[in-house]
Amino acid sequence: MSFHAVTAHRAQLGEGPFWDVPTQALYWVNIAGKQALRLMNGQLQIWQLPEHVSAFIPCESGDALVTLSSGVYRLDLATEALTLLCVADPQAGNRGNEARCDAQGRLWLGTMQNNIGEQGEDLPITRRSGGLFRIDADAQVTPLLSGLGIPNTLLWNDDASLVHFGDSLDGTLYRYGIQPDGQLEPAQVWFGPHERGGPDGSAMDVQGYIWNARWDAVACCASPLKARWTASSNCPSAVPPVACSVAPTSLPCISPVPPARWITLWTVRCWP
Repeated sequence: MSFHAVTAHRAQLGEGPFWDVPTQALYWVNIAGKQALRLMNGQLQIWQLPEHVSAFIPCESGDALVTLSSGVYRLDLATEALTLLCVADPQAGNRGNEARCDAQGRLWLGTMQNNIGEQGEDLPITRRSGGLFRIDADAQVTPLLSGLGIPNTLLWNDDASLVHFGDSLDGTLYRYGIQPDGQLEPAQVWFGPHERGGPDGSAMDVQGYIWNARWDAVACCASPLKARWTASSNCPSAVPPVACSVAPTSLPCISPVPPARWITLWTVRCWP
């Protein structure tokens, strides 16, 4: 595999890369720096936000969703005005972490105890107070899971009958069946704790393989059917937080550049 930094921007905690096919633009966030970022036509644009932000997802209406500590907001990309859509998780002291839209355009949001201080410093995690929520276009919130530590990874199969979801505090990726009423069936362990780091964000490629970024280790490739570790590769540093699909042959990976704990955006070419 080969790595290429696509921007000189450095982040304290880069997460949530999202590729928008219609505009050929890449969206991501710097959680600790309270920044939403977009790379379009080779130009980087940054929106400075008032709170920690864990996801930045464009909407068909031309604005975007941002998941801030106090709730889910619509961000006007021209005026930078924020409009509250909903408060999915009312638990005081929690913040959003993993967030992704499903094929129906509904936002799934995983929350956790806030572990980032106002200056970007680490705070200890002392409770499992997080949850998983589904948010419809009309802002209706459906709670799906509770008692989560550090939610990471949200991926669905083609017919939306299964969702892969992880808890980094458990070191485990789970698979849930989705019932006709939208609730989740009991969790099945899909990929358990492994010596090569803990699970963070994931992406599924066009061949059906899940690429999971391993915190403190490497990005790995596993089969979605058998949870078999089929390939792995060392990233430019030891802590790749998240991955997302851009094309059949490449993935953007957000990873710190040693020795400093600043994070950059890389493309990872997986096949020649």
